[in-house]
Amino acid sequence: LLLLGLISQAQTGLYNSGNLQVHEGGQIGFHTNLINDGVFDQNAGLVGFYGTSAITISGAFMSVFYDTEIANERGVTLQTPVSVVNNANFVVGNVITPRDLSATYFNFLKDAFDVGASDGSYVEGYAAITEQKNFTFPVGDDGQLRPLILNSTAVNPMAKCAYFFDNPSHPIPFPENFNTNIKVRDIGPVSETEFWRLEGSVTSTVTISWNERSNLSALTDDPNSIIVVG
Repeated sequence: LLLLGLISQAQTGLYNSGNLQVHEGGQIGFHTNLINDGVFDQNAGLVGFYGTSAITISGAFMSVFYDTEIANERGVTLQTPVSVVNNANFVVGNVITPRDLSATYFNFLKDAFDVGASDGSYVEGYAAITEQKNFTFPVGDDGQLRPLILNSTAVNPMAKCAYFFDNPSHPIPFPENFNTNIKVRDIGPVSETEFWRLEGSVTSTVTISWNERSNLSALTDDPNSIIVVG
């Protein structure tokens, strides 16, 4: 283990180029960046991210945590995917992934789950599942948790989800656009306030919700007429 001074930044990072492991009952807390260029995927304890300075997880290899805890008001930014085996505890601050790149994600492996997700702590970007059938993605944007509930007909090899408080016709994070004017004839206006992006390969149903910020009164005064389109 080395403390690596990052060039041109007044931050340090824990650099792993060997074999790092948290054993059962063990705990490790990060108040600095994690650069994983080695093995950090056989953990049985708790890996937490704390403090008031932003933390970045990067490196050549994915880190896999058994339990993890996010309690950093500035958030934890992923530059490489991270997986959770058991539990992710959201206390304060977000897990942040590139919103234009679904290849970097916060992944819940088989039987993994989360607790504590709220308007103050969620995945800002892409959350993913591996080998799960039903899941509630703890995603959000712009200070609000906006989960998507996925119920699939079979186990998903992998599925990814992100929420965008943005106009789908002209989304800022990525070059694709989803023109809300292209629709079947019997559908009325489509919201240009927010959207979810779901990637998967298994037939599924989804449940999403709206709130005051969704501004659905601009679409209709009859909530019974609201449907999900994609």
